[in-house]
Amino acid sequence: MSVCYHCGGTIENSRPGRSDECSHCGRPLRVCKNCRFFDTAAASQCREPQAEAVADKESPNFCEWFRIADTAASETAAAKKDGARQRFEALFRRENP
Repeated sequence: MSVCYHCGGTIENSRPGRSDECSHCGRPLRVCKNCRFFDTAAASQCREPQAEAVADKESPNFCEWFRIADTAASETAAAKKDGARQRFEALFRRENP
């Protein structure tokens, strides 16, 4: 199951076309932020090394490497980010003696 990057609504179409939109919020579905290769920590924010750089990650594009992200992958990435932030903040947290 996949979810829209913008509203979190369920995406029924596992192969959205360039003109397909989210049935919940009306945003385009075939965008970098809905792709399984989208990663803010990667070069050009994409883990697919053969993909061309896309400037606007929220606009429809013709990337041939686009694959809809599944919910599990999105949740795992969010959990990793939260865990990393907590560990970082713990480094600078001062305990009272």
